[in-house]
Amino acid sequence: MLVLQDALEIADAAVRDEVGSALDRIAERTGIVIEPVRFSEIVGEACELKVCNLNGLRDLQTAEFQSTVGNWIEACKPELGFTFSMAYGNVQRFDRIAALDNMARCESLFRQINAFFTPETVICFPTTPKIAPRKDSLNTLEAVMDFYDPTMTITAFSGVARLPEISVPLLTVDNCPVGLSFVAGHYQDEFLLSAVKRIIS
Repeated sequence: MLVLQDALEIADAAVRDEVGSALDRIAERTGIVIEPVRFSEIVGEACELKVCNLNGLRDLQTAEFQSTVGNWIEACKPELGFTFSMAYGNVQRFDRIAALDNMARCESLFRQINAFFTPETVICFPTTPKIAPRKDSLNTLEAVMDFYDPTMTITAFSGVARLPEISVPLLTVDNCPVGLSFVAGHYQDEFLLSAVKRIIS
């Protein structure tokens, strides 16, 4: 089993420590060897994990949102909350033509990431880099970005590569649950289910 080092590095120290403890317990109980892997090793080029979001999934999701929910918002004019209003401003300014390169990059990342997976590869990482924010705490742009930038950096890895992902609530930070995610290659859903059952049993 591999642990995505880039995801650990952007996680809060408390989350990182909990992941380390959980992986030690898994290795001791199952005998599974756990090794670190960097995103650049997975894609075969010097590349940071954040490209999955910034140069891939973000534009794809924005285009889909603009085509579906965006049309409803413009027609019905619902009341929008502060955080959502900031995010929706990006949707309104989105230029599909300018984003075509990132749409192509999304497909390239899908191919590169899945070429790394063998039929028995499992990669794990913290589901989120931080505990869930307190209600009404995301009330400034800085607070929003501090939570969502690292969170989307991690979650976009599975999204852009279309990987099956299982999040298991094995971690606790400040009395809040934090998931440990396990992913396998595209269409390896059944293998992942059986592998995770063995890992956490």
